[in-house]
This record gives sequence, C-alpha cells and structure tokens, in this order.
Amino acid sequence: NPPPAGADENIIEEELHEETRSSYLSYAMSVIVGRALPDVRDGLKPVHRRILYAMHELGLSPRKPHRKSARVVGEVLGKFHPHGDQSVYDALVRMAQDFSLRTPLVDGHGNFGSMDGDSAAAMRYTECRLQPAAADMLLADLESDTVPFAPNFDDSTLEPAVLPAKLPNLLINGSQGIAVGMATNIPPHNLREVAAALEALIDDADVGVDALMARLPAPDFPTGGQIVDDGGLRAMYRTGNGRFTVRGVAAFEKGERGRHSIVITELPYGTNKASLAERIAELADDKKLEGVSGVRDESDRDGMRLVVEVKRSAEPQRVLHQLYKLTGMETRFAANMIAIHDGEPKLMGMREMLRAYLDFRFDVVQRRTRHALGEAERRLHRVQGFVLASVNAEEIIRELKESTSAEQTHAMLERLGMSRKQAEMVLEMPLRRLSGLELAKLREQAAELEATVAELSGILADDARVMAIIREETASLAGAIGTERRTAIVSSEAAAEDDPEEVIEDVECIVTLTEMGYLKRMSANAIARQQRKGTKGHKFQAGTSNRAKTDNLICMTQCSTMNTLLLFADTGKAYRLQAHAIPEATRASSGERVTSLLSLPTDARVQSLITVHDFGGDASLVNVTRKGLVQRTALGQFENINRAGIIAMKMRLPGDKLCFSSEAPPGSRVAIATAMGKAILISVDDLRQAGRSSSGVKGISITDDDDEVVACDIIPADAAAAIEDPCESASDYKGPSLLVVSSNALAKRVPLSMFREQSRGGVGVKLLKLDGGTTLAAIQVTPDQETIAAEDTCIIVSTKEGIVNCIPLSSINVSGRQAKGHKLVTLNEGDAVHSITLATGEEARAGSDDE
Repeated sequence: NPPPAGADENIIEEELHEETRSSYLSYAMSVIVGRALPDVRDGLKPVHRRILYAMHELGLSPRKPHRKSARVVGEVLGKFHPHGDQSVYDALVRMAQDFSLRTPLVDGHGNFGSMDGDSAAAMRYTECRLQPAAADMLLADLESDTVPFAPNFDDSTLEPAVLPAKLPNLLINGSQGIAVGMATNIPPHNLREVAAALEALIDDADVGVDALMARLPAPDFPTGGQIVDDGGLRAMYRTGNGRFTVRGVAAFEKGERGRHSIVITELPYGTNKASLAERIAELADDKKLEGVSGVRDESDRDGMRLVVEVKRSAEPQRVLHQLYKLTGMETRFAANMIAIHDGEPKLMGMREMLRAYLDFRFDVVQRRTRHALGEAERRLHRVQGFVLASVNAEEIIRELKESTSAEQTHAMLERLGMSRKQAEMVLEMPLRRLSGLELAKLREQAAELEATVAELSGILADDARVMAIIREETASLAGAIGTERRTAIVSSEAAAEDDPEEVIEDVECIVTLTEMGYLKRMSANAIARQQRKGTKGHKFQAGTSNRAKTDNLICMTQCSTMNTLLLFADTGKAYRLQAHAIPEATRASSGERVTSLLSLPTDARVQSLITVHDFGGDASLVNVTRKGLVQRTALGQFENINRAGIIAMKMRLPGDKLCFSSEAPPGSRVAIATAMGKAILISVDDLRQAGRSSSGVKGISITDDDDEVVACDIIPADAAAAIEDPCESASDYKGPSLLVVSSNALAKRVPLSMFREQSRGGVGVKLLKLDGGTTLAAIQVTPDQETIAAEDTCIIVSTKEGIVNCIPLSSINVSGRQAKGHKLVTLNEGDAVHSITLATGEEARAGSDDE
C-alpha cells in the first residue's frame, strides 16, 4: 500500500550498505565505550562503576551490615544499568572473589564461587557490602564535586561518569574484556608497588620505563604463582602489548615407604583447579604423563593443596616438568592493555597509564580543593556577618524594634558593613540568639576560616602542592590497604635450571630391556666389575615375583644419560626415548614398563635397543628380520619420532619379525648369524639405501625351516680390513675378531681374517660346532689384542634368567671356526645365554674401583 498523504516528508531514503555501516559503527562504539573496556581513570567498566555507586547510595559501607545481593542488583537495574540481571550479578560476584581480583572491591557473604569453577549461589541467597578498599580507594570524596555526573538512561537521576579513584585501580585489579574488533587483557598488580611507581612519576615527570619497573617489576596475581621473566614484561610495560609465562608453585613431599608426592599450592591466574586435576588424571590414564599414580584434592579453609602422587620408579622433578609442559600448571599471559582514554580506546604502556591517571587525579584534587574552598568561603562569610552582628548587637536590636519596613532594616544593616546575604541571615535569627553571640569565639572561627581559605587558595595556585598532596595520599592509602606481593618473579635462566633437561648429569649408564617389556637404567658401575671366566655373575632383575622368574633379559646397551635411544619393535616400528627419561633403578629392581614410556601396541614387543650420538652425517640404520631380510635406511629419517612411533621396516613375509637394528657407518660390514651356527658377512655399501616403508632384501638364505636369524653385529670399516688379510693359524692372530657365544655359554673368538665377504642372499659359512639342543646365542665384533690389553676390555654376558656377568675379553681364547669354545659363565639349570655387550675403557675400571 502507498504511504499516507503527507508521509513522504518523514521518509529518509538511505542506501542499505550505508545504513548498515553507520548502525554497526554506532553499535561497536557503544560496546567499546559503554560496556566492554575499562576507563583508564578509575579502571572500571560502566557496570562495575554502577554497582559500586549503587552500593554507596544504599549505605552499604564496610561498617554496615550485609544486604541481599538481589537488593543491589535491583537498584542497579532500576536506576543505572538497563541490561540483564544476571550480567549485573556476575559482575558483582567477580568483584567479591579474592581469586579473581587482586584487591577485591565487594565483601561477599555466602557462596560466591570457587577456583574449581563452582558458580555462585543465586542472588536471593548471597549478601554483600563494600570492601574498605572500594570505600577508601574509589568512592571517597564523591560528594565533594570531584567528578562529573551525567543523567541516567531515563533522565530520572544522575550517576558519576567516573569515580574519584585515589589509586590507579586499572593496574591494581587489571581488566579483561572483549569488545567489537578489539579486546583488552590487563594483568593485576600489587597495590603498594603501583603506588611506588606513581610516586616515582610524581617525583620525575620524565621517568623512564626501566626506572618504573624497578618499583613495579611485574604483575601480582591473586592466586600467587611464579612469573618467568623472558623479556615479555618490559615489552608489555613499554608498548602495552607483551607475553610472559606464569607457573604454578609446587613442593615435593616424601611419604610412607619412600614414595614422593608433588603438592601444588598455587596455580597460574585463571586456572581451574578441578579441571587441572581432571586433566592430570586423564593424561596419566592415557600414558601421556609418565610417573603419576594418582591425584587428589586436599584443599581446605587453610588453602589450596592439590596432591599428585609420584610412582616409586619416577623422578619427581621430571614429573613436575611434565606437569608444566602438558597441563595448566604453566600458561602464557598475553597482555593487551587497551583502555578508554579521552573517550576513545587506546593501547597504553605502563607510563602512559600512570600519566593518564595522574592527570585525572590532579583534576580530582583540584576540584575537591575548589569545592572545599567554596565551602570555607561561604562559612567565613557567615561568621563575618555574625561578628558584625555581635559588635553592633544593641544597635541592631534597637533598629529592629523601631523599624517599620524590611527595606529600612536592610539599609541599616548594610550601613554596618553587612552584605545582603549576611543581612538576611541576621534578620532570620531570633533576638535571643542575636543577643547571645559570643564575639571572641566568632573572631576565633573567622581567623581559622581565613587561614583555611588562604591555604586552599595557595594549593590551587601551586601545582607542586597539588602533586605533594597526591603523593602523600597515595603513600598513606598504600600503607593502609596494601599487602605483600604474592606472585614470585623468576628469571628465564632460573626457570631453565628447574628443567630436568638442563640439569641432567652426563654419566655413563646401562639400559636393559626384558622380554615382558620392562625397561630400566642403571649406573655403569652396577655391573662393570670384572669377574673370572666361568663364574655365575649377578642377578639383574627382581626375583621376588612370578614375573621375574619367567621374564628374560633381551636387550642391553651402554650409553650416556644424554644419549638418544632408538627402540625397535618386532612389528617393524621405531620409537625414540632419551636415556635420562628412563627411571634409574638398581640391579634387583624390576624397572618401568616400556608401555608407560611409549605408546606401544599390545601385540608389539621391543626387540632391539641402540644408542645414537648423532643423526647427521652418512650413517645408516641396518634392520634384519628373523627370516633373513635386511634393509638399509638413512639414520636421519629417525631424528623426529613422536610418542606413537614410526614405521622403520615393513614385514612382507608371513610370520616374520624384526630382530636386529643397528647404526652402520659407510664401509662397515653386517654380520648375520642363525641359530644353527651359520653366518654371513655383507658389505653395507652393497645394500641400497631405501625408505622407511621398504621391506628390505634377502641378506642370508635360511635353508632349514627350524632355523632363524638370532644374532647380528656391525663390523667397523677399520676392523673389516682384516677380512682381506687371511691367516692360517688362530693362535698367532692379533687382529680384530668375532666373539661367538652359544646358548649353553660356550665362547670363542674367531679371527675376522677367517671369514670372506659374500654377496647378500648367500647361505653363509659354519661359525660354531653345536651339540644337540644347543643353538648360537650371540655374536660380537671385538677389537685387536693390543686394544683389548690397553683398554682392559670386558664382555657383559646376560642370560634369560637375568643373570649378568662381566668377563675380561682377554680371557676368551682365539679359535678357528670349527672349534667348540670354552665355558664363559656357569648357568643355572634351564638357563641360557641371551645377549652379550662389549664394555671398554674407563667404565670397566671404574666399576672395579667402586667395588
């Protein structure tokens, strides 16, 4: 339908996109200025300012009884804040929480929420009143015309446009808010330190950020914690934008049976305690957080106490480091200090904020002084009128009796020196009071008021005196309501010292793995003592459980705590682990399940364990399977491995499993031996380097269905040169050899010169003469005789029952390939040799000294 007649003049045509842009800008500015961002002067958003003013109007001072929160919310909604009641109540609740505000402004009575994320009780149940900090710091002098007032939303009353803050509340309590196209995140600070920084700015208007930071070094969070200063603090204070790390605080406690606990007493600002406990339990269940057996909350009225129980085999410091790394125990605070200044949002550094506040405070003190001066001048004027009336009391009384008109009386009083106002004041007085005026007291009052007027006028005329008043009031208030710092400040260097990665001692150690998947790290001295050939050796795992009686040692490597270990499962997957991450144990302890350190499938078993010193260079990784397949891969492909592992070699033959993995430099040889005593030597350079997903090529042909690869070793390039120099007699041989050990502990050293290099895929040569039921157990390349003697080299022999013995290598005879060998260790009935490891140099001698 067409518009009614005469309506055209009321219709404004506008392009839709122009109207949308204009309306959205209006909305955005309304949100930015009127709701989401704090004012730099009093540090409050409109809703907080209105709540505090409404409580002030209701007389809810710190000395008065609490009143229902619903009464305050209703007052705010009805007079000042035309928005939802829940948003007002939420803002009130936050001002009462001592874990949200560094200096709470509302004194709450009842359930006002907790660090566990619990909501506050409904507003009809809780009660509130003003905190002394709010009354003294924000609302004092409000009636002294210190700040401008503006009409409320319906023009029915007035509300303050800003509160006359005596301290920079924006820095003290901080602020968080999301506006349109911008957000603010200002951390809270210590009140006394903020006051000290303000005093420094008063003393020197050109003071720099570094000088201010000497007094206000970092935020101070209500929940305590630690701030790690990594340079982000200075950036934040200089530009208003910066990031820094906040950590929780924990201590170690030793409980019953030597078990340790990590007791968390302080959390980073904004961290939910209940959510943190759930996260820790979840990570522990998922095997992502190592060494944690449980978590419980023991918090009470005396403070927070979150207890994380540490497994007996774990290092508490390492577990704490994991808590920092994987949970909310360590967070990054991203500061973006935007506030409303002169009606517009502005990003400000610390000095700018303090300067803006100081300018405002200067204006407040001047307005208060001007108001006090006006009051003093009005009172002085009255007292001076009373003095004139007292001096001329008889004449005034006589004239009043004889006067016939008010004009005549006024004229008489003006002749006595009174102003029109003073005359009206005297005329309104009863004659009895006029005659009873005490001239001496009036003159004394007049003198005091004249001095007050002169004092106040002098203050208004001297900016330095105004600044002195601000400084004095700042120091006085800081001393009255300020508290000690709660958040500790630590340097990034000191924080790094707490990182177990930074404080690990680089020491030699032995890492072992059992068939059932138990991994442990021991000091090299635990087994380094050399014993005579034929002795039994040491028990190397706990023998008090059924598991220990049936579990067998399958891997042993000698390394440093700083070395990287690569673990290879029989399924063909590779895993990475730092040696120091394996809990340290004794010979008799069980160790840690490998599944608690790695994400290992239930159907996989780790079969190989190697030490890697450097992933760079030309080094390759050689993998060998039970059915004789061999693969060569660049070692660098295994530098970055996550907890779930990566494919190292595909198993293409049915039932085949990976059995051996080792680093192989260029020019080296691979020695592959089978259970039935066959062995082959292949040049690593003849193996084409393939990708991790390859399945390898045939290394040795296995002709017997009951035979399989049981042992392999890498012959270094310098030792492999002996293959080219054949010898006739083993007794005179002094070069490198291949140590061969059978399952029944017979051992011999075969000269490398008695072998010849073969092409891959051959059937190999006879390595050891075996009796019925006996199999080849292990092979190991050994150095020449001169090196063995010089370095006191020994061989560490481990059996399936976990017995370990350290035998001098020089005591093992050099024999031909057909010889049976000599007894290496004495075995228990049913036990058998499982693996051997070479130990050289200082490790062997250190063990002997310690013993």
